[in-house]
Amino acid sequence: MHSHPFCPLEAAVVEGALEAAVVEAVLEAAVVEVVLKASVVEAVLESAVMEYVLEAAVVEAVLEAAVVEAVLDPH
Repeated sequence: MHSHPFCPLEAAVVEGALEAAVVEAVLEAAVVEVVLKASVVEAVLESAVMEYVLEAAVVEAVLEAAVVEAVLDPH
């Protein structure tokens, strides 16, 4: 068995593959970050919508109470 002399081409290919893997990992991390930010934004929006729905329900209940009061106690 004889060993090959060091081949710069193989080293360059390996280095290129490693760089590609690093770039891919960075891109995947960026995608995950974007997805996480999107889910945070979605959660905030859902929270705002829920708050709005609850406020609307409170307003509706107050109005209904006022109507009932007006019907029961016409001035």
